[in-house]
Amino acid sequence: MRVIILAVCLSMAPLAGMAADSPNYCLEPETNATWSGMLADSPDDDLVARLFALRIGLCELVRREAISLERATGIFEETRAMALRERSVDLLRQQQQEGRGT
Repeated sequence: MRVIILAVCLSMAPLAGMAADSPNYCLEPETNATWSGMLADSPDDDLVARLFALRIGLCELVRREAISLERATGIFEETRAMALRERSVDLLRQQQQEGRGT
């Protein structure tokens, strides 16, 4: 159940909106707190740690004006989508294993 909740949280905590005039969520305290909370709740979850680290790095690159917010958003969203697919496969595998064990 915790994995499902985590997947929902990951799908709701974007780096930034897709439109060019969207706010920069790197600067939003609530979003930063959400990511810190996810990592605190699941400190051993490599998927959360990878995404959070990527988010921090991309936000820093945007802050330094090394890449655009739109590019950072695209990179993050693509990686997050892959992570959610990975988590879904893991969940299915776990459900299949639990089904065979009963």
